[in-house]
Amino acid sequence: MAQELYTDTREYTDADFTGDFILDPDHTTVSFTGKHAMISSVHGLFDEWEAKVSIDVANPENSWVEGAVTTSSLSTRLPQRDAHLKSDDFLNVREYPNMTFVSTDFQIHGSDTVYVTGDMTIRGITKPVVFTVRITGTDTDPFGNYRLGFSARTTFNRQDFNMKFNTRLDSGSLFVGNEVSVSVDGSAIRTSATISADSGHAAV
Repeated sequence: MAQELYTDTREYTDADFTGDFILDPDHTTVSFTGKHAMISSVHGLFDEWEAKVSIDVANPENSWVEGAVTTSSLSTRLPQRDAHLKSDDFLNVREYPNMTFVSTDFQIHGSDTVYVTGDMTIRGITKPVVFTVRITGTDTDPFGNYRLGFSARTTFNRQDFNMKFNTRLDSGSLFVGNEVSVSVDGSAIRTSATISADSGHAAV
């Protein structure tokens, strides 16, 4: 199925996508979006995180993804809002310094799409989420790093993770939307052309 994982005109083989990868922090962003007053969106980034991926295209059940985000690294470019999001009304970064994702299922679909199901843990609460991942190709950079390009998306209800702060506006609408979208966009560097013998899921 590896020949299906491409978006350009080159012909790919299983070997082009198989192996262990680490997400490159210099060329990857971890961002989130939520509704403000239900009429506009607030966008933010997490600046500190790390993630690893092991892909076995011939046997997707052997593939895995794991990642951890430092919650205090959140930024929406507005200090007052950032302080509120880091408080106990939302992420409570003092008590819960990390949010994590550990995959439980890895499914290849169509020409360039992977569905990665896994356990998301926020504020000590673990819930299943599904990332839709679009593979955008591979190439070797001028420094000899073999790179895999990707774009991943998931959505969850913040109430499921005990982030319940809200208030009603005069219109009756909620001040803060419950749905949060998380995006991870960038490239991963291959560290080994063969997958780990371990199934992964060790602490990142």
